[in-house]
Amino acid sequence: MSTWDYMLPQSELTLNLVRGSRINPKLSAWEQLKGRYDFNKVPIAPPGTKILAHVRPSARRTWKAHALEAWYMGPAFEHYRCYTAYVPSTGKTRIVDTVSWFPKKVAMPIATKEDLMRAALEDLTNAIKDPEQGTLAGNLPPSATEHLKELTDLKYTNTSFSKDFNDELFTVKLRYKKPDGATSIAMEFTQRNKTTKADDNMQFAAAIAMFGMQLRHSKYDNSTTLDDVVKLAKNGKGTDEDGYRAEFIRLVESYKEYETQGPSYSNN
Repeated sequence: MSTWDYMLPQSELTLNLVRGSRINPKLSAWEQLKGRYDFNKVPIAPPGTKILAHVRPSARRTWKAHALEAWYMGPAFEHYRCYTAYVPSTGKTRIVDTVSWFPKKVAMPIATKEDLMRAALEDLTNAIKDPEQGTLAGNLPPSATEHLKELTDLKYTNTSFSKDFNDELFTVKLRYKKPDGATSIAMEFTQRNKTTKADDNMQFAAAIAMFGMQLRHSKYDNSTTLDDVVKLAKNGKGTDEDGYRAEFIRLVESYKEYETQGPSYSNN
């Protein structure tokens, strides 16, 4: 209870965030006075949460612990992504930037793989669009930078609602350059959200792949049978000028008969 005053800054912050402004009710009192609060720059957590505060190597001896038991008191407004922690062993507070949380009654939110992937893509996009000098993106040649900027200009990255792409599943963009060419050629393909009948070549190729999965007893065969292989191969037989596809169908049918009857042995 003797450290209750350390929690006053976050208590005031929380109160002003949930209380509406008298000047503009659509804004919080905090945003009316100091602008929108950036939780990414100044994160907050439940006050009084037990933590382990990391101690930098320059501030500890060789065999000392890498962290101290502490209690989270509130954010550090004058520091980027830091926290104010009370350390019982010293009886003082300190500013820390790396902590481990040990809550008892409140579950701490965690970043999912999708969150981490989205954050990495956003950081990469920002680095490509506005490269800083001295970084890898800043040292790339102008031609490479322009190609990377084209990658960041994706039509699905706009979070605003749009009906323009409702019938699209995905878009593939690629560039290729001929062996003796000096410039690359851009290509783009958009897959619409509609069912199209596979052509003969696709059906026959799928039949071959399905037969291979049958032979290997793959767990990914989706419960298909040899009859499914024969049916798909016949649908994709096409003209079959050289007779190779008909030979494959006979091969599958022979294997099916072998699997059904089993091997036979003579007494001779």
